[in-house]
Amino acid sequence: MHTRGAKKAPRLARPWPLLEDGQDPDGLEARVAFHLHRTGFVGARLAASSFLSRPDLQSLAQGRLAISADDVIALARSLGLPPRQLLRSLDADEAACWRFYRTSARHRVHVWRRARACWETAGVSARLAASIMRIRNQSLTQALEDRARGRVLACEPASKLTSALEMPAGPEAFLMFAEAMWPPEHNLEDVVAPLTSAKIDALKNLHLQARPRDGNGRR
Repeated sequence: MHTRGAKKAPRLARPWPLLEDGQDPDGLEARVAFHLHRTGFVGARLAASSFLSRPDLQSLAQGRLAISADDVIALARSLGLPPRQLLRSLDADEAACWRFYRTSARHRVHVWRRARACWETAGVSARLAASIMRIRNQSLTQALEDRARGRVLACEPASKLTSALEMPAGPEAFLMFAEAMWPPEHNLEDVVAPLTSAKIDALKNLHLQARPRDGNGRR
């Protein structure tokens, strides 16, 4: 998943569905869960459909409820959506970003700390990195700590950061060595290089002029 020339990373209602271990992300249940988040039909909006009981709707939104294509068609009609909106396969960018999120969620602290190692190698401050990703400084500080409820680094802010740091591998660079549990600083020279002072100044001028929004669009 490269940053240059790629489409904008999909924005989904948080938290994205994580799926069960070994679950096929292209299976019907998984696709429906993804598209419910993509279209914003989660939580109260989904419950308002009265299509199923609240516990079943919650399982549906996480891809954990066995359903048929006929069920999905009926659900889509109850939500006022064309059935294809919930049935179609994910495009390449959607699949890549969702895969990134699921891996990032499983290795949350490692992924954040590898991102930090990358922006520090590039010569970017934590404050500037937070502004590039459009998250609050406090949220970033908390994410870097080993807290049970820290935020997950999603594809959209990761894409913004790797683009700013001119990292050809894109967000996937933050996932490297997570499964192997190697140090976040391992092999950084292959994925990121120091930015020139002029480029860092340009990033500051672009991103530090206004207070950054958090992941929900609040300032």
